[in-house]
Amino acid sequence: MDIKLTKEDKKNIGIAILALLVISPFISISPFQLVTRKEKAMLYGNTAVADLQKKDLVSAEKNFRKASLLDPRNEAYQESLGMMLSNQQEKLNEATEVFNKIMEKNPNNLTALYFFGSYYQSKGDYEESKKKLQAYLDINPQNPEVLTMLGVVYYKSGNTEGAKEQWQKALQIDQNFEAAQNNLATVESEK
Repeated sequence: MDIKLTKEDKKNIGIAILALLVISPFISISPFQLVTRKEKAMLYGNTAVADLQKKDLVSAEKNFRKASLLDPRNEAYQESLGMMLSNQQEKLNEATEVFNKIMEKNPNNLTALYFFGSYYQSKGDYEESKKKLQAYLDINPQNPEVLTMLGVVYYKSGNTEGAKEQWQKALQIDQNFEAAQNNLATVESEK
């Protein structure tokens, strides 16, 4: 349904907006508070995406934080904030907190499972890493990156055959997946 506004309608809308802006210092709410929390969160989320495109990571993080606070049930904002934090060593503990909150609400969140699989691998906790990566693959078995990461976890925990099996699965999905190719070649050259 298209709504056609006359010049008079547009003029009246403009006057109403101007009136809100003029009187807002004298009332307890600003005209911008007429927007819902979810709408504000969406604005911050969209701004954060634009910041990422401009490679302004500081602003993107701030805007994802604001979006997350305004709409804490929106997993996309939480995931984005968590991933941004996870790429900064000094903020890794905060990223862990963000992903723990996501997992409390949704234990099958793929981004959180991926994060924890990687996180535990980096900490040398291969058993916990395997659990998270396997849980990811139980939901989405066609991800060559996660299969390759699981192969690395098997390899680092001393299970070369298990590692090769995971890398071969990754290559069945994407025969050009370079990380799996390189890992297999490295293991084969060690013989």
